[in-house]
Amino acid sequence: MSNGARTFTAFLAGVATGAVIGILFAPDSGDNTRRKIRQNLEEYLNKLRAQLGEVGPEAHSSENGTSGLPPQDYRRAEELLREVEGLISEMKA
Repeated sequence: MSNGARTFTAFLAGVATGAVIGILFAPDSGDNTRRKIRQNLEEYLNKLRAQLGEVGPEAHSSENGTSGLPPQDYRRAEELLREVEGLISEMKA
């Protein structure tokens, strides 16, 4: 895994961890806490999707001279985002 992918993965993990810990330590009912977690995850997911779209896979961005993520790291980041979407769907149910 490249340095950029490790940084992106660490960023994803940090955002998710910080959001969950912050909400769990705030006194509120279980329903409200789950709703807040879901809303925050959806917000962060949208932001991360936008950032991933800006970075793009290296194969697409090499044409204009910018450097993106290597294709395998880009695919892994997309897989992680799909997993987060699955967790959000489970929380809605």
